Amino acid sequence: MIEQQTINQVWPRMDQMDLLSGLYLAQSGRMVLSGEAVEPYEAKMRTRMFFLAEGSIIWKTEQKREPIHKNDVFFLLPGQEALLMVERGGKAEVFWVDLYGGGVAPFLEQAGINRGQMVVSGISNPRFHQHFSLLLHDTGHMTMVDHLRLLSNLYLVVSLVLEAVPSQRWVSVLPKEEAVMYTGQWKWWPSRQQAEEVYTAQPKAYAEFHFYGTGIRWYGTMNFDCGKADVIVDGQYQTTLDTYSPERLPHQLLYVNTKLTPGPHIIKIFCTGEKNSKATNCDVVIDQFCFYQPPFRSEREALVERRGSRMVEQAKQWMEKEYQKPLQVEQLAQRLGVSRSYFSSRFQAEVGMSPSGYLFMVRMEQAKRLLQQTNDTIGQIAQAVGYQDMFYFSKVFKKSEQLSPSEYRRLYQKDKPE
Repeated sequence: MIEQQTINQVWPRMDQMDLLSGLYLAQSGRMVLSGEAVEPYEAKMRTRMFFLAEGSIIWKTEQKREPIHKNDVFFLLPGQEALLMVERGGKAEVFWVDLYGGGVAPFLEQAGINRGQMVVSGISNPRFHQHFSLLLHDTGHMTMVDHLRLLSNLYLVVSLVLEAVPSQRWVSVLPKEEAVMYTGQWKWWPSRQQAEEVYTAQPKAYAEFHFYGTGIRWYGTMNFDCGKADVIVDGQYQTTLDTYSPERLPHQLLYVNTKLTPGPHIIKIFCTGEKNSKATNCDVVIDQFCFYQPPFRSEREALVERRGSRMVEQAKQWMEKEYQKPLQVEQLAQRLGVSRSYFSSRFQAEVGMSPSGYLFMVRMEQAKRLLQQTNDTIGQIAQAVGYQDMFYFSKVFKKSEQLSPSEYRRLYQKDKPE
């Protein structure tokens, strides 16, 4: 059963009053969903912002299926289609507003909203519910002052959304990165070198990720052969998640926590070996971790940050100087006196790539320089940049540059002036 109430038809009157500039409210409403309700949506010209005041729901777009919890804000962008679903026996209260104007795009950008990320999690400020509910107003008897108050409430709501996602940044870490460690039997798909996801069905096998920040997200795949996973943060049990779905849904946001104190943290994802009656297996899948970096630091945190930056800079200098040696991430971490996972996560956060990715980039740049400026053989160049196997070097070079070393050299010599 769906009880729906559409209240605002604001934009024509605001247009007549010449109040249009920036960010505006076109329409608003409130829904109460109960039983086993499904409400389809299709956004056309405007952006719809939803607020879940009570209960929990599932928000399913073309890209993903996300659980929405109380106090979450979520969006539907122009051209998107989605389903809002409440499970059998459940009940949810949802407020929504349709936004338009030149200020919508900057607002969404600041809030970090795009087609891959549609949710702002857990706005706990008690004023938010109050101001959002005030956007539901009978426009038939509104004065100019009422219209201005409506706009004022809209901007307060927007500011509180932005307050919940300050100018911090999410750093993505893929499952194949050194910062993610695996205990037990895990499999890489489609291959270890090009892993898009890592999965296991072994009970008590777990993935472990160390990070520095104030928030963490785990993205995984839901499918008919997926089972239950335990989430542990800093040694404390958080929740058990059932990742079963009758259809394959890759890159789903399965867990998020943005309330961590600034500092080092550890998340572990355990395969329980359990599943519901519909699932054919108990797989747990890791697609990606993302951690949240705070922009502001206390004096102690700033000291840790400076030490981390010096550590990363030292590692970069070693790699740029010793790229011809068989360097390993573990060796660099040992030299610096830190764990491999901490070193890898700090390096990823500051440089935007893993230590091994940076070393590979340095080696490829040096290889291209030697191919351009010398007549050394491919085997000699391979050894000069840290590869003992000439054939492996040729393979990774071609993958990086879309040309074999010989083709790259011929192309350069062809274009080289006499």
